[in-house]
This record gives sequence, structure tokens and C-alpha cells, in this order.
Amino acid sequence: NSLDRVASTIRSDLQAMTTEVLERSPTLANDLDDFSIHLRCGDTLRQDNRLYGLVPFHVYTKLIPRDFDKTIGIITAPFKQKRSGWGAGDADLNEAVVTAARDYIQRALPNATITIRNDNQEGMDEVYARMVASKQLICAASTFSLFPAIATTGESFILHSPLLGGNPTWVDTLSEYFPQVHYVDEKYILAHTFFDWNATDIVQMLERDV
Repeated sequence: NSLDRVASTIRSDLQAMTTEVLERSPTLANDLDDFSIHLRCGDTLRQDNRLYGLVPFHVYTKLIPRDFDKTIGIITAPFKQKRSGWGAGDADLNEAVVTAARDYIQRALPNATITIRNDNQEGMDEVYARMVASKQLICAASTFSLFPAIATTGESFILHSPLLGGNPTWVDTLSEYFPQVHYVDEKYILAHTFFDWNATDIVQMLERDV
């Protein structure tokens, strides 16, 4: 419960890094999204894990206005990765879930332009820059997007998960200093619930509106 004590340093360091990354990469600077969603998916889908997991797709569309007509980027791991083991996940299953999320959001927000952001040529600093520079960011149950959620100059939504302590007191403390940081307490489905399911069953579960 001490993250709030270093949040200012995290913000300043990541904002400085983002400025540097965008200055050296005009292509990236011109290809940022208005709303970013970090969807940690690949390495959670086949793990019997009680910390990581996913939220139903309707949680995302609740946080985005129905008349949204700008760009949305779904930031996730490359579908085809060279490495194996923790972090690699099931490539075909990962692609099925992320693609289903994009299609669901597109149906709910027909005027938005949605892009899956998982180019394996982008470095971690560039992915971080995407999130920090986004006007609005949804942070998945992941420490990877937690720091950008703190650092963004826009508005960020940190999704409920046991990984982040259930209802971490530091989120409330962060909001006192950084009012653009919000904690979102919505339904969270633990990975161990579906780690042995097939793609169709997982997608159907995530597409349910209740």
C-alpha cells in the first residue's frame, strides 16, 4: 500500500520517457489512439491462476461513450511470439479472444475506429508511450499497464482484480492526488475458471452482458 508514495516519480519518469520516444518516432506520434485498452490475454488464458483474469467485454463499452467517433487501440501481446513458456500463451486462443473483443466493441460503438495494437516490432518503451500518451486508458489486471495508468496525462481506469489487491487503498489515495485515475469495480473472471476451456466457450462467456 505504498505505491502512492512513489506515484509522482513514476509519472514524471514515464512522461519524460514518452516525450523522448515520440520525438524520435514521428510515425508513432502520428499513430496514437484517443482511447486505449490494455487487454492482457495471451499468458492468462492457459494458466490455472487466481490473480489474473479477464472482464466481460461490456465493461469496456460502459467506460466509453456510445457516440464515441474517434480511435480506440486494443493493446495486447503479439499473436505469434517467438518465445515459449510464461508470457507466450496460446497464440490461436489469444487471437480469438482479442478479435472477439474488438468486434464486440465495434458493434457497440459503430462510429469508432478500432485497431489491435500488437506489432512485435514495437519496443516496450513504444508500447508504454502509446498508453501514457492516450487521452483515456483502461488498465487491465496487469502490472504492465498499471504504471502508464498512473502516468497518463489523460484519464485512466484501473480495473478491479485480486492481482491489485481487490480494492487497493492506494487507488483511493492516488485519486486524491491525481483525480484522473479511477478504480473500476466490475465483474472479474479469474483465469482458473476458464483455463481449460475452448475459444468458443471463453468468447461466449466474455460476450454475456450480465
